[in-house]
Amino acid sequence: MMTRHTSFRTILTMSVLLLASCNSSGGDSGNANRNTSDNASPVITLTGDNPQVIAVGEAYVELGATASDNRDGDLTASIAINASAIDSSVPGTYQVTYDVTDAAGNAAITVTRTVTYEDRTPPVISLVGDDPLVITIGNVYIDPGATASDNVDGDISASITIDASGVDISTLGDYLVTYSVSDAAGNAAATVTRTIRVEDPPLPNAPNLSVEGDIKTLVFSWDDSEKVDFYRLFSVSDGQSQQEGGDIPAGSKTLRMEIAVHLFDFEASQFEMEACNRTGCALSQRISVDHLQEDTIGYFKPIAGTGETHGFGSTMALSGTGKVMVVGGKGGLHVYRSVDGMWIEDALIDVRWGSALALSRSGNVLAVASGGKTVVYTRELNNYVRTAELDVNAWAIDMTPDGRNLAIGRPDYAEFAGAVQLYHLQGGQWREGALLIASNADSGDSFGSSLSLSSDGNVLVVGAPNEQSTASGIGGDQSDNSSYGEGAAYVFENRALGWIQSTYIKSTRGALGQAWATNNDFASTVEMSADGGTLAIGNPGYGFPYNGAVEIYRIESGHWMLDRVFSGRGVCYSDGSGCDHIGAAISLSADGNTLALGCQDCDPSFYDDDTEYEDFGAAYLYSRASGEWQPGSKRDSQIVAPNWRVEQDWCEFSTYWAYCGNDFGKTIALSEDGQTLAVGTNDPSAATGIGGDWNDNSLQGAGSIFIY
Repeated sequence: MMTRHTSFRTILTMSVLLLASCNSSGGDSGNANRNTSDNASPVITLTGDNPQVIAVGEAYVELGATASDNRDGDLTASIAINASAIDSSVPGTYQVTYDVTDAAGNAAITVTRTVTYEDRTPPVISLVGDDPLVITIGNVYIDPGATASDNVDGDISASITIDASGVDISTLGDYLVTYSVSDAAGNAAATVTRTIRVEDPPLPNAPNLSVEGDIKTLVFSWDDSEKVDFYRLFSVSDGQSQQEGGDIPAGSKTLRMEIAVHLFDFEASQFEMEACNRTGCALSQRISVDHLQEDTIGYFKPIAGTGETHGFGSTMALSGTGKVMVVGGKGGLHVYRSVDGMWIEDALIDVRWGSALALSRSGNVLAVASGGKTVVYTRELNNYVRTAELDVNAWAIDMTPDGRNLAIGRPDYAEFAGAVQLYHLQGGQWREGALLIASNADSGDSFGSSLSLSSDGNVLVVGAPNEQSTASGIGGDQSDNSSYGEGAAYVFENRALGWIQSTYIKSTRGALGQAWATNNDFASTVEMSADGGTLAIGNPGYGFPYNGAVEIYRIESGHWMLDRVFSGRGVCYSDGSGCDHIGAAISLSADGNTLALGCQDCDPSFYDDDTEYEDFGAAYLYSRASGEWQPGSKRDSQIVAPNWRVEQDWCEFSTYWAYCGNDFGKTIALSEDGQTLAVGTNDPSAATGIGGDWNDNSLQGAGSIFIY
């Protein structure tokens, strides 16, 4: 009991003391509050949006927050904000935290604001190249492109969509091309457009035209101009302009124009060129070609290494196309061929000389008289192969253009009365045909010394230069035999019942205008047109002293009639001087309207005195139009070797004359169309091959062929 009493007293005493102590402090109730413990945390309240959305690239702007405390009151200024995680350049969601602590150390609950950075900026498109872009009508449209950049995705040029579907390059006008792109966030760039202007091209620059000469060819060249659709070459003569060939494609820089040198008027001809597009044409300067005449003449000598020393060109054959030529020589038969306008040495056939030659139109079949036989060669795989050997000694040969019919002259037949043996190709074999003999055959007439076939092989003219009748004209007395060496021509036709002699032709004698004329060697040369309707008959022994002549006959109303006579008096000088043996070499075009005469013993008419230089030789060209024969060359009828001056260096002089012996015109040949002329000569150059030095005079009588 004592113990419990003591404890109560003690407690009471302490309470009184404590109360007394409190009262002694003045009785302030606030002090009682401060002495109460602070356990309450401040409260943070965000200001503004949460989440806060901002465009990428924009700076982060703090929206703020407030903080209040039950004891400390407004603690806003004490708020700690942590926005360090924000990257304004990268889209995404970031957290910003807000923290504060009151004076009693009570920490507020952390408040978080979500900050979202979004890509709101569209890309920007920039055009590459011109705007407007001008293109020439018809040209291919190639878009120069554009670039696109995005603030987030960077270079998105590869994603640009280009719409050029509205562009029509074939029609003049303006067209829009659109460019669009979106970034990864789906922001679309502002559409950009480019104007495509389809216009006519500007006028081309005028071409700078130049020209050089090659064999039978003018070679034009020029600088290729920009914005050209095509070129046109024009020849200008006597003030008249004419387009040569078709339009020349753009990009071309050269043009080879084949010409017939013997017919071409170099002095009067000029050329110009247009460079054209749809806007118009620009014209070049006009150029002349008169300095190129000799450059366009082909000069053919023996193929090197064949050992030729003289007489090259004594026999010669030209194909109907004028693209193949075979020339006889001591070292063999030399074959030359024009390939794409370029002459080349094509082959050397191991046949010496070849006393008579005949070529098919293509030049792929060749008949040669050699060693008492007639040998046929066929071109196979670029080589001439011996395909037949006919046991006939040919003095003259002709072949139809297709190479399937042969006429072989045999003037030595039956004591030189003469005959013609026909052959035709059948089943790959040459078959012997008719043997033709003159109706008045007599020994020594030499029938078959010359001959010529029509293109179908059904008409044949045969010369007998030693036939002895003194008859004149057509259908005269064949039985007369009183004058040796007068000569006659015979026309044969292949009719339903076989070959018959249809016409007998003698020299016109009085029609030549020389009552004192002899007629030796009439028909020593003969030529027939392709249709068998025109004849040229050479009479080199006509006149005194052997001026020579060529008589032209044509069929009219089914009958042969004299058309024209070319005699030495008209061809060379008016009195016939300086003109010897006209008609010893002749050639006729396929249509019978172009005649070439070779006169190896003639003196060119540009000499004032024919005793000064003799026997240079010349060729003469005539053409028939509207039934009239005129000089066939643009200059005059006469053609001479371009190296005639060189021969003067080795002329053999005497008191009264000089013999130069060039013998230009010893052989002569025309192509079917008359556009190619080949002339043989005995010029003294030791050159070989094609295009050698014709001014050389170191090998007298070597021989050559000129091609015009």
